[in-house]
Amino acid sequence: MKKPLIIALLLILSFAYINADEHLLFSGKCGEYNSVWKNLNEKDYAIKYDDKDNVFYFRTADWINNAWIYLTWEDVAKLRKNLEKYFEWEKIAIENKVTIEKKLPDATITTKVTWKFGDDWYSARNFVMSFTFFSQTETRHQLVLTTSKATGSNQFVTYQIDGYYFDKNQVQQLYDALNEEILKKQISEIKKNKDKESLFN
Repeated sequence: MKKPLIIALLLILSFAYINADEHLLFSGKCGEYNSVWKNLNEKDYAIKYDDKDNVFYFRTADWINNAWIYLTWEDVAKLRKNLEKYFEWEKIAIENKVTIEKKLPDATITTKVTWKFGDDWYSARNFVMSFTFFSQTETRHQLVLTTSKATGSNQFVTYQIDGYYFDKNQVQQLYDALNEEILKKQISEIKKNKDKESLFN
């Protein structure tokens, strides 16, 4: 089986897997920089919700790592604020025909990450997500997500996002998905469904 097909299968299985407390709220796409081919490859990610711990996950997977980046309600609000700033700067950049690479003003979220490498699980605190406004051209401006490097109990096993690149339409999709009203409605439906399931035990 060819390697790209194996990776695609792993991603499908990863995002299809839902444990009893973890629920898919949104699945999206962005670009991931390939240093070998020097281009952006399509990357899948997901936003999930854990109703047991009342926490969100930014979920990502590849052929090496399966990762859960934790987001509280406060983190989600901060993320939305960063997305709003991106829209503001994108408009300014288009109107003034400029290119720029600059960190967003409220650019960091410090959180926790858990990831699976092979059959082993690792976790790290003080994991930092950062957001940068990046102009590919005068008409194409992206939001770039990078993270610090997390090291598990095995110092040779690490997890890091070197760069996820979101075009304007992808930023808009994520922004819409993180609307507080929509999230609360989805969570309410999850709880209703679990209450119905609990009748049958």
